[in-house]
Amino acid sequence: MRKLIFNIIFVLLISSCTIPFASNRYNYRVASEFNVDSAYRILKDFVAIGPRVPNTRRHDSARNFIVSYLRSLGYEPNLQRFVVRRFDSVPLHLTNIIVISNPRASRHVLLFTHWDSRFIADKDSDYLTHPQPVLGANDGGSGTAVLLEIARILRHKPLKNYSIDFAFFDGEDQGPVGQTTTKSLKYWALGSRYWAKHKPQSYSPMFGIGVDMVGYKHAKFEIEGCSAFYNGYVVKRLWKIAAALGYDTLFINHPSLERFNSHIVLSQKANIRSVMVMENIPGRIYGPYWHTSRDSLNIISKKTLKAVGQTLITAIYNL
Repeated sequence: MRKLIFNIIFVLLISSCTIPFASNRYNYRVASEFNVDSAYRILKDFVAIGPRVPNTRRHDSARNFIVSYLRSLGYEPNLQRFVVRRFDSVPLHLTNIIVISNPRASRHVLLFTHWDSRFIADKDSDYLTHPQPVLGANDGGSGTAVLLEIARILRHKPLKNYSIDFAFFDGEDQGPVGQTTTKSLKYWALGSRYWAKHKPQSYSPMFGIGVDMVGYKHAKFEIEGCSAFYNGYVVKRLWKIAAALGYDTLFINHPSLERFNSHIVLSQKANIRSVMVMENIPGRIYGPYWHTSRDSLNIISKKTLKAVGQTLITAIYNL
């Protein structure tokens, strides 16, 4: 136990010495406003496609939506197509969408999310609705909308010395039904696992920031345990920026339980020290909508989207 505590402290100290954020701790430059109305329009159009379950036409349409939007901004997304087997041996045809904004830059930061939605509503209170696919307005949709809006802002006002890159992972939410175990974890985060294994060896961003479930109207964002472990300095920086912007009632400076997500995969498998901005509902892990048929636009709040988007874009422009 004493050795584990020492290792955690050592990792956090190393992180604080090597991440090149601006030295100003409190007076953050708000170089651009996060347009929440634009982000909400993206989310509304994205959700209108329907559930984004792999091996369906709607899944294909959702992929095309993201790619077309990025191309309309002048980006050249790389489509990483692959096939993996679900926990029940069903082959899933998946696509990771990757954008390297400036390949020639020496310093990269990776922003990531997932765009698929769950194939069953297994957390519905009515078991008769369990076979229905989840719309995923918040779980998968909100993170996608926030990153697409950030991509739009950065296209109009790019950073000179950094490449802000984007990864929209597929197949992250197709894991088995029931309680997650160490053995069953391998069936979650399929897209980030595949990318971590096949990414170019020369691609080595300074760190990664993931967003997932960032639009719920009752969301709170406590500090997820594995994020603090893998890159404590970036976590502290984000939460301080949120407080400085007046979002301290949403970004709670308090630790929460570790929760498996793609940031752990990237930290462990791709050697990209990553953190996750992800809701934490006091008294429970996720909101009551999670993996249910209630995950629709009705639970989304522009206030929450704005808080997350503005915090991220402010952090980016204060690198």
